Amino acid sequence: MNLTAVIFVAIIAVLASVITAYTMRNVNSFYNSKMIKSSRQPPSFVFMFAWTFLYISYAISFQYLYNEDKDNTYMIYLFSLNMILNLLWVIVFFWGGNLILSQIIIVLLLLLTLYQAYYVYTELDYIEYNYFVTIMLLTYAGWLCIATTLNFQTHYIVS
Repeated sequence: MNLTAVIFVAIIAVLASVITAYTMRNVNSFYNSKMIKSSRQPPSFVFMFAWTFLYISYAISFQYLYNEDKDNTYMIYLFSLNMILNLLWVIVFFWGGNLILSQIIIVLLLLLTLYQAYYVYTELDYIEYNYFVTIMLLTYAGWLCIATTLNFQTHYIVS
């Protein structure tokens, strides 16, 4: 893979994370103004660093799959669906304050990410970096487990 492409993807992911973090701190959302947060929730700055790392690793994983000679239309579809669900969760949870729908979305997101990791590991063994991509996807799934737990705890506290 071209080092320039990796750097470009990383810069785009960092810029997206910084813009999201800047926007989120200025939004008077349901989450920031009315919701009681879980006692297990880490400080806000942890989320910014975690999501920046995850967006970068997810983008690099996507780039590895995209650069392959074989047709990876199915994986491109799965990566795109994952990003759409991720964005949808942010909108539903932070701006909409709909905890039940956000739980459904984040569980679907977690299941999709685990399926992606499984698919890359078992079906795309011809890719030189399939182990790396699998580890990146499992790291993302691990963070989604934490986010899912916090989502459920928040719903339990508010209910």
